[in-house]
This record gives sequence, structure tokens and C-alpha cells, in this order.
Amino acid sequence: MQCSREHRKSRVSPPLVSLPASGESQLYTPLTFGDVAGEHSPALKGRYAMRETGAELSPSKAVRLCGRRARLFGSSSSGGVSLWARGDSLSFSGLLRCNSVWQCPVCAPRIMQDRAEALRMLWERHAESSGAVLLITLTAPHEYGNDLKPLRRHVSGAWRRVVSGAPWVRWKAKHKVLGFVRALEVTHGLNGWHPHLHALIYFEGKAPPLAEVQSWFFSRWASAFTQGTAWPAPSREHGVRVSAPKAGDYLAKMGLAAELALSHTKEGRKVNRTPWQILRDLTNRKGDRAALARDTRLWSEWANAMKGARQLTVSRELRLRYPHAQQLELELEAQTELPESGAEEVASWSPAEWEDIARADVRGTWRVAALSLWRYPRALWRTLLVRWECELLGLPYPDAANVGDIYRQTSPPLEDRAAA
Repeated sequence: MQCSREHRKSRVSPPLVSLPASGESQLYTPLTFGDVAGEHSPALKGRYAMRETGAELSPSKAVRLCGRRARLFGSSSSGGVSLWARGDSLSFSGLLRCNSVWQCPVCAPRIMQDRAEALRMLWERHAESSGAVLLITLTAPHEYGNDLKPLRRHVSGAWRRVVSGAPWVRWKAKHKVLGFVRALEVTHGLNGWHPHLHALIYFEGKAPPLAEVQSWFFSRWASAFTQGTAWPAPSREHGVRVSAPKAGDYLAKMGLAAELALSHTKEGRKVNRTPWQILRDLTNRKGDRAALARDTRLWSEWANAMKGARQLTVSRELRLRYPHAQQLELELEAQTELPESGAEEVASWSPAEWEDIARADVRGTWRVAALSLWRYPRALWRTLLVRWECELLGLPYPDAANVGDIYRQTSPPLEDRAAA
């Protein structure tokens, strides 16, 4: 069988081309899709590999099929997958996206970047009205062996008790509180799972003294956390912390800073690890069977425990005052990704062809290389895609005598990209 785009009845444009004359060949070296993915997009390559590792342990069908299916699971649609170019970027359309902010290192950064932008807009609108914002961090007592699911549910329930009832109503009225945005964050360390909350409290005018806010919230948090349960009370030293964040600092605390949006790179403190670090270590772990078994257990527990949890919640009062704040807690269902407006189709595959590719491209390296094509002269895109698909599927390359070798420039000239 020959690896021919025409034989497989899918389309790639523009036509196959030969490469520069031999007099220019010293500028080029042999190219594989592994070279491209590793050189130009190592972070994205890492996230694709992490997604494949996590998908094997996920209880969610949407997560297991994310990026692998050319249509929604169970759909009667016969549409395929396309690669689109828009400016200096490429993207796939027609793929199932799980949109899981907890389990998918490919979908999560995109969602987190959107939420960071919405939170930034909220901050700016509030600043324009001369309002103040305080950041409150609420920590729960925990110990090794605590199951994550009941612990994170108890933490969320305790927060709901803090911001409800007559004491909260009176405190809001006294200090002219407009509302809040609450974020859930979880790490794992020597004392097991550590879910904690960050909350931005929005005031209509000047904020009260930090010490007064901390005293009131600690009293409410300790009471809410222990009410009707056997859970120990939060410590006065670590239970509640209050600060006045500077512009931009709050994004890092809420887990949405631009540099952290590539969530697989966020580091935990000391011996603590974020769930993304656990998944990264699990993906890259070699040889240490005990560590591999531990991380497999931890990620499986994480994937099961976070079902139904919200990363961000926004108070009703804040949503009414700033309508765009509703975007912060919008939970996206699994869906088929559509092409961006104004994009141009570069290539397409049928659903069956795409499943062959996804099955062979276990760690997503081929897909990352395809998204990196914009770095090369456009006249080479078809040649590279055909070559890489043959390489991926282990098929002979068609018309090799006529096409010649495939090369890359170590630094594609800007004029080549502009003329492509």
C-alpha cells in the first residue's frame, strides 16, 4: 500500500513541490515530525503526551476520546477533521474536545486563558469605579490518608456556609461588599491532598483593615468547617490569610496567570506537587515501579474525585453588576471544535483516516508537528504532511524519485514565511 493523499481520498493543498536547487541545499538538514515537534513546540508536545497518559486512567469517556475522534461520540455526523491556517497559527477542527479543566492538559490551558482574560476585565471595570479588592486564602486541616473527594466537597460546603446566613448579610452591608470570585486549588504533599480556596472580595469603596477582615473570616471559616462534623478546626496561623493584591498578582493566586496557563509547568512548593506535576511525572517516569504505582493511584483518585467540581464560582451580585463575569464560571460541555473565523483550510481527513492517525500517534507528536507547519514555507506544507503521515503509519512514500528528500531550514527566513 502506498501512502498517497489521493488514494486515501483526503485533501491537502497546495500541490506537492520539489525543494530548493542543490546550490541552496547546504541550508537544509533532513526533517522528521519528531524533530519538528521537539524543536519548535516542546511544551505542547509534553501536554499532548500527558493527555494520552491521563486518558488511559480517566473515568470520563469525553476525556478518553479528546483529540482522538473526528466527531462527537455516538453522533451520526459523517464530518471529518481539517487543519486550518489563520495568520501565524494552525488549528484542527472537527475534533471532539473534552473541555475538562481538571483532567486535560490540552483543553485546560485554553479554558484558563479565557478565564484569566475575563477576570482581568472584571478587575479593570471594578478599578474604574474606584472599588477595592482583597484576596483571602482559606486552608483546610488535612492529613495523609484523607480521601480527596469528601475533603474537597467539605471544603466547598464550608465556603458556602461562610458566605450565607445573617452574619454574612450584615458584614456585606457594613463594608459595602459587592460580591466575590472563589477559586479551588489542590496540591499533594507529605500530608496528602491539600485542597484550599482563594477568594477575591470586591468592595464598593475602600476595603476595611486587613486584620479586621482576617479576624472575621477566621471565625466564620473555623465555625463553618467544623459545624456538624468531626473535622478538626483550621489553625489560626494558617487557616486564613488576607492580602491586598496588586494588578496581575491575583491571576497567579487564582491559578490563571498567563505564565501558568500552560498548566503542566506550574510547580508546587517544597515537596508538594500539583496534579499536573503528578501527571507529568507519571508520563515521564521510567524504571521506578513504586513511584509509577503511586502516581498512577494518585492521578486515578484525582480524576474520579474532581468530577462535578467547579474551578471558579462567582457570586450572583457580582454577575448582575458585571455581566461579563458570568464567563468566569461557564462550564463547557464536550463538543466538536469548529474552525476559526477567517481561517483557510490546509488539509482534511475522513473520520476513519483520523482514527488511524490518532491510534498510531500515541503521544501526539505528529499532531504537534502539524500545528508547527507555520514556521516553514507554505509551499512545503503538503510535502511535509504526506511525508509525516507515511512515516507515522509505516507506509512507503509515493513518488519518492520525483519528490526528493524532505528538508528543513534551521531558522526559516521571515521573507519565506511572508511570501508563502
